[in-house]
Amino acid sequence: MSIVHVESVILPLGHVVERLANDYGYDLRLITFNEGGFLEPDHVLIQVKATDNPKFLANGSALSFELERKHLWTWSRELSPIILILYDASEGEAYWRHLTRTSLRELTQTNQGTCTVHLSSIQIFDAVAATTIRQIKNDLVAFYERQTNDD
Repeated sequence: MSIVHVESVILPLGHVVERLANDYGYDLRLITFNEGGFLEPDHVLIQVKATDNPKFLANGSALSFELERKHLWTWSRELSPIILILYDASEGEAYWRHLTRTSLRELTQTNQGTCTVHLSSIQIFDAVAATTIRQIKNDLVAFYERQTNDD
């Protein structure tokens, strides 16, 4: 249900979601297209988790979720954006977080097998979020292009 929820948000926007056959810490690859229907460079890697019993912080500002440190370590070395989506099956709602390289490296500074990740309770995964994620990717591509053009 969690993957179907993500697809139901992204596909109507004219983008493609590929389900990855082997789960090496990624469930989906988001491929985006511009308004003219042209394929945009690069992609977004998405990890989707589901729960029937989300753990909200006491003040309700965020959800807490445990992830394997080995995945976070790998993600911290990716050039493509990494998005974590937590699907609350009991409410049919999903929350998302862009896991930046900096935040991932900070999270992996533990010797534990798992790391606690917080997702803002107001960061709902919807069409606005999917558009924001596309922009994050496009901004990153533009950054890399500027770095390459400066050489």
